[in-house]
Amino acid sequence: KLDVDIAPLKSGRVEIPFPKFSPKPGAEYFLRVSFKLKQDTIWAKKGHEVAWDQFLLPFTAEAVATPMGEAPKLEIPAITGKNFRVAFDPVSGEITSYRVGTKELITGGFKLNVFRAFTDNDVWFQKAFWDSGLGGMTHRKRRLHFEQLPNAVRVTATIEARGFKGTGFDHQMIYTILGDGAVVVDNVIEPVGDLPSLPRIGLIGHVSGDLDNLEWLGRGPGESYPDRKQSTDVGRFSGKVDDQFEEYLRWQENGNKEDTRWLSLTNAKGEGLLIQAAGPLSFSTHRFTPQQIDDSRHENGEPRKFVPLVPRDDIVVTLDFKQMGLGGASCGPGPLGQYLCNPQRVQWRIVMRPFRKGAEREVAPVAPMPSVSRGEDGQLHIEGVGVKVNGEAFNGTKDFAEGGVVEAASSKDGWIPSPTVM
Repeated sequence: KLDVDIAPLKSGRVEIPFPKFSPKPGAEYFLRVSFKLKQDTIWAKKGHEVAWDQFLLPFTAEAVATPMGEAPKLEIPAITGKNFRVAFDPVSGEITSYRVGTKELITGGFKLNVFRAFTDNDVWFQKAFWDSGLGGMTHRKRRLHFEQLPNAVRVTATIEARGFKGTGFDHQMIYTILGDGAVVVDNVIEPVGDLPSLPRIGLIGHVSGDLDNLEWLGRGPGESYPDRKQSTDVGRFSGKVDDQFEEYLRWQENGNKEDTRWLSLTNAKGEGLLIQAAGPLSFSTHRFTPQQIDDSRHENGEPRKFVPLVPRDDIVVTLDFKQMGLGGASCGPGPLGQYLCNPQRVQWRIVMRPFRKGAEREVAPVAPMPSVSRGEDGQLHIEGVGVKVNGEAFNGTKDFAEGGVVEAASSKDGWIPSPTVM
């Protein structure tokens, strides 16, 4: 505690004592500065917090990679390893089962999702979204490829996600499954056609209903959104899944958690699923799908309706690369430009693994996919670690004005090579 004596409307310099320490591998450190009343007032008691801020400190140590262990076995359409089994649907290309021991973790495979239950503030783009046909987006498998690697199994699902007007997304999900049961999911999402602003870009899936103990490292403990998050700390929080639902006067999108590093869903026995971010991640966990919530919502001008929300037996998990800001268009402007969620090419990784205490600070030993982008001048920009383009070491800019085929992958000593970007 510091005794600060600075008069109103004045400024001063305050030195904060800070001890030296050695950062733990994979950990982050924040400094939280809080201002509290020294004495009682007519409007609040002594100790009431009147202002605070949180600062990410520049102290890090590289996270430890999880040992690879014995390579899993490919038994199409399933992959089995020590005490786990991952199965894919040959028709849809989705994960249909992720079982650890006798415990089923994932009951409905994760797939591309761009929909959220509209909020009161979404009036400015809601009609354009429905008119685009994306509200009825369907997913069709084009290709499902299995490959046994020396220390892992890699499954590539190529999916067409289209609205009823033919526009939508090409989505490639590349699963690298390791011997400890970790599933590294690399997503490459390409927009197709003329698309409106999107409610979100991410994944949606279903996990076993008894995994109702939620813990996460990120913004909390309440909900947060891209333009509504400065009022929440980054910290380690926990609670029940059912308690994450925020009841608004009219049902709408709710319960999102921004700037998430990891989340876990476990049952009373401590069995469960750990999901780690390897890039941007926000999430929500509910007993309802976004469509359920939106269908129960009464819109202005509609005849009176009452569609009760009936909780599902499983838990609906949304994992987002980005979500639209909320703005204030119910009585003012929509979100600022930096908080819009516009169609774009996305390369994005998450990691799913069996829950184990301490695993949240470990990394899966799979090299990250190189970043590939093309400028309006035809120049191809390729960045990453240990990148090879068409088999030759490369990192920088390549003239691609005339087009062609480029294959890029990255590598790291002792790790499994990344999937190839084409």
